[in-house]
Parts: sequence; C-alpha cells; structure tokens
Amino acid sequence: MAGRYQMIRLLLLIAIVAQTGCGYTVATIRHREHPELAHARLATGRRAEEVPNNLGALQTRAAGWKSCDDLVAGVLSELVDEAHAVGATDVVDIRFKGRFTWIPQPVCRWNLLLLAHKSVEVRGIAVREAPAAGAATP
Repeated sequence: MAGRYQMIRLLLLIAIVAQTGCGYTVATIRHREHPELAHARLATGRRAEEVPNNLGALQTRAAGWKSCDDLVAGVLSELVDEAHAVGATDVVDIRFKGRFTWIPQPVCRWNLLLLAHKSVEVRGIAVREAPAAGAATP
C-alpha cells in the first residue's frame, strides 16, 4: 500500500514539473518562401522612444502542433494583414513573447505535458511609410 502512494506522489510530481517546464524553440523566417513578410520588420534592440507615422500597436497569437517556422510565418502574415486593414504599410519593432518579457528573436513556446504543443505570441507597431519622392500617390 505504501508503494502505491509513493507511485502516485511520483506521478503527480512528474506532472507538475512537466506542466511548469516549458521550453522554447527558435524559428527561422524564410522570406523566399513567404514574400509577404517583407512588410514585417523585427525589433533590432532597444525600443525606440517614438515611432514616426505610428498607427498603433498590434498583437496576435497562434498555437498548434505545426513546426515553429510555420507558426511564426503564419502569425507574422496575420500581423501584416491586420496592419494593412488599419491602413498601415508595414509592421515594425516586432517582438515575441518570451517567458517573462517581449524579445526580438522569433521563438515558439512549447509544453512537454501537451506533447510539445507550440504557441507563439507577437506584437508590433503598425506604421504608414511615406511615399518616395516623385512616387505617385493613390
């Protein structure tokens, strides 16, 4: 009987550790395969104090059992589509949700208990780029 309780306690401990022990996978963004991502610019360091032609912050997320590369490409495409819907041309200063803060590297979080189910959360700033000199405006 004591062995059975020890086994239950051990399984419970494993479940708790597995639930809290999530990991990260770094994604690779392949612009050749996803040309629509040319309008998505990742953050390059510290956040700028003021972004010119700022139309506001956007945020979206995705989850699933796809590869991290596919999840990131999908969520970035969705972010660009949202930016275009509000009249922006690009999304800048894109950051991904890390464990405790937003980071500039494209990462997916995964959870061992959910059989490596991955999730990605991303935010960026929608901007309207000024037309080039001499360019026709619509």
